[in-house]
Amino acid sequence: MAEARYTPEEIIAKLQAHPKFGSQIKPITTHQSAIISSGLEPAVVIAGAGSGKTETMSNRVLYLVANGFATPDQILGLTFTRKAAGELSVRIRKRLRQLSQLKEFEHITTTSTAVTTYHSYAGKLLSEHAIRYGIDADADPLGEAAIWQIASDVVRNWSDDSYRNDSAVGTVIKDLLGLSKLMLEHQVKASAIEAIGNQMLERLQMLSGGTNEETRAVARAMQQRNSLLPMVEAFMERRKAAGELSFDDQMSLAADIAQNFEDVGTLERGKYIVVLLDEYQDTSQSQVRMLSSLYGAGHPVMAVGDPSQAIYTWRGASAGTMASFQKYFPKAAGQTGTEQFSLPKTFRNDKIILAAANAISAQIKSDGGQQVVELDAREGAGDGEIAYGIYETVETESQAIAEYFKELWNPDAGKSFAVLVRKRSQIASIENALREQGLPVEVIGIGGLIHIPEVADVVTLMKIITDPDAGASLMRHLTGPRINLGPRHCRSWWIQPRTGEGNACRFEKLHQENCCWKPRSVRSR
Repeated sequence: MAEARYTPEEIIAKLQAHPKFGSQIKPITTHQSAIISSGLEPAVVIAGAGSGKTETMSNRVLYLVANGFATPDQILGLTFTRKAAGELSVRIRKRLRQLSQLKEFEHITTTSTAVTTYHSYAGKLLSEHAIRYGIDADADPLGEAAIWQIASDVVRNWSDDSYRNDSAVGTVIKDLLGLSKLMLEHQVKASAIEAIGNQMLERLQMLSGGTNEETRAVARAMQQRNSLLPMVEAFMERRKAAGELSFDDQMSLAADIAQNFEDVGTLERGKYIVVLLDEYQDTSQSQVRMLSSLYGAGHPVMAVGDPSQAIYTWRGASAGTMASFQKYFPKAAGQTGTEQFSLPKTFRNDKIILAAANAISAQIKSDGGQQVVELDAREGAGDGEIAYGIYETVETESQAIAEYFKELWNPDAGKSFAVLVRKRSQIASIENALREQGLPVEVIGIGGLIHIPEVADVVTLMKIITDPDAGASLMRHLTGPRINLGPRHCRSWWIQPRTGEGNACRFEKLHQENCCWKPRSVRSR
């Protein structure tokens, strides 16, 4: 790497001196400066919560472009969600546009970097090279509902009469989906799983004495898993033959292509001479396999993440991914730069919050989590406050939260509050309590749509179709704006099949005191 003409501090100082946008440019810390100016070598950044990693990554791009090490379109940035990719892309474009307004950087183009999601990048790779496997990858990947329907059809129409499973059909479908997903993620063949299961069963048979419930449960699990494997293979072959790919299929196939065709990696490395990986702690095995095959062996890859924030273990991610970075992205001969950086200073929380977080992370460190970052408070951080309460019901807790916020709420201060919940079922109660206090509320995510009247009406109609006992949904539908029946006109109805008349039925009106749906037992006629 050639000698840099400008240091990160010099670039930031030049931007801060601009009369139009200089006040928008934040100073950088010494930790951020070391990351921004690091060499074009593989490196991993352990970033604490709220430590400004997005700002650091955008300033890294700024540093590389300002010093002529790379053009914006030669830098690839990957993250998980479209929202995060959009935010990072907007931040980088804004910084490049500001940089180009300085006299010494007028020659710099404001072309955006290639910032996208891990899945979108895998889909693009697959669309360009899936022909090598004879697969048409132009179709959009199937969603969870469509995949579940295919799995349900395979399970319910399985022709092997010898198949035995003590679980319900829904559980078998769930096991089928889970096992197939893990086999794709970790590239494990059915024969290898069956061999391990048989080995375990042989070990259990060698145990002396009588068996107990624990050993019988293990043996039962091994037997059922082995018997499920032919069904899993049929499920995967059916989708592959029909071109019905899921997101997991796409990622696994993209990893296979990257691993088995060296020229694909040569092409990608030629396009992107610098790679930035955001939220690296949540990457799955297939994603790591794909990226390391494309950009391993010394390519300038900088991965940013925090093992303490790993939340996608159910999807194949592991907090240990950060610790194994050097294994998948080793340095090339002659590369001697720093392998691991940290961002310990957080700009989000006050002192007492960080003290509590560090006390909790100390236990993680003692258990072997050596990569946990001890967080430092920013300059000028307040003392903060930690409050807690114990309540008998969700409703009383929701009311207490709303009253606490009401005392602190000041619409002119430009501040906002957030409530994090462990269960979605708590959202409605907290939302109602906040609205009763006159506070403006927004439920982030798809879950918030459920409470919109138009969406709620569609959901209730679907419940009525699938569940004859959905009395509350029926009453909402009958008294809603579409039918608009008053309480006096509501009557509970039930359908009684006629014997021997197919789908013919008769209705019997049942006067109920509270106008609720109360199905009676079906009587033969």
